This record gives sequence, structure tokens and C-alpha cells, in this order.
Amino acid sequence: MYILQNIIGMLLANCYGQFIYDKKTTYLALCFFSTNTFGQSDSVVTDRSNLYNNLRLGLGMEKNPFIEVGFSRLIIEDKGLNSGSFCFYASGQVNKILTKSQSDYTYGGKIGFETAWMIGMWGAEVKYLTTGTKSQWFFTPRIGLSLLGSASLLYGINLPTKSNKINEIGRHQISLTVNVSKRLMKELK
Repeated sequence: MYILQNIIGMLLANCYGQFIYDKKTTYLALCFFSTNTFGQSDSVVTDRSNLYNNLRLGLGMEKNPFIEVGFSRLIIEDKGLNSGSFCFYASGQVNKILTKSQSDYTYGGKIGFETAWMIGMWGAEVKYLTTGTKSQWFFTPRIGLSLLGSASLLYGINLPTKSNKINEIGRHQISLTVNVSKRLMKELK
């Protein structure tokens, strides 16, 4: 709260030429700014019918097989020949190491986005994987085919942030992901 008070005090100082940072002024400024910015929202129509919160499931191969489970937020614009989608996601990934190695699994988390137009798709993700003893950050640009973001077949290139410390993760990745929700499945039928 102290940081918020200082920020609002500095903003008000720019407007009124003095630095104000007490709790009462912070509360009043928050009320003023929020009513001022949201007071005109009656003229804006908010349509959330094309917004889907999904369970994200995936499997793939990057030198060793992996699965991913997480959550995604998918926006689909269905406009005939100009249809497209956009998706943000966060998921966990587990790789089963098939080659001779010190550990049997690598695991970690990733966040990313995907965007599609008709059946073409591209995206990128950042992931952190570890074997328990070695860890590595990867940036993975991806391209592939999609059914408006609900199901996707993607090829990606794993680019380690430094030299690759985890040899069990290959440079090339191919994956099949599905964004699942009851509402999305009903509407796609």
C-alpha cells in the first residue's frame, strides 16, 4: 500500500504541484480515477461470447516425448474467410527421457501465445526445464496448422538462452495441443 500511495502522490504532484501521500488522498484519488475512466463505459459494448477459458492438453516430441497440461484463454473470431484466433497459455511440461541419462524425466513450466488465421498458425513460448540437477531456459518460436486454435499441430525450434545444458532436450519440437472446454466443444459441433 505504501508504494501505491507514493505513486499516486507523485501523479498528483505532477497535476497539482505538491507531493501528497496520505491514505485519505490515495483512496480519493483511486475513486476519482476509476469513476473518471469507467464512467463512460455505457457507450462501449463488451462482447465476451468469443472468449473461452480452457484446459490445455498436449503431447509432443523434442528428442524425447513430452506431455503438457495447463490452462489457456482463447479468443475466436469467426468471420467466414477471415476467421482467426488468439490464445494465451500457461502449462507444465514433463519429458520422459528415453536415452541413457542421469535422470528419467525433465520437467518445468512454460507460458506462451498462439495466433491463427484460417488453418495457419504461429506462436512462441518461453519455458524453464530442469532435470533436478541441471536447468535451462528456452525460447521456442512455433509454426503449424490449427482448427481456429482449438486443436493445433505445431513445429518449433528450441532456442536455449545459453549453451544447452540439458542434452535431453532436442533443438526441434513437434507437438499436438488441444484446448478443451464444454462450451467450445458445443459450439464447434
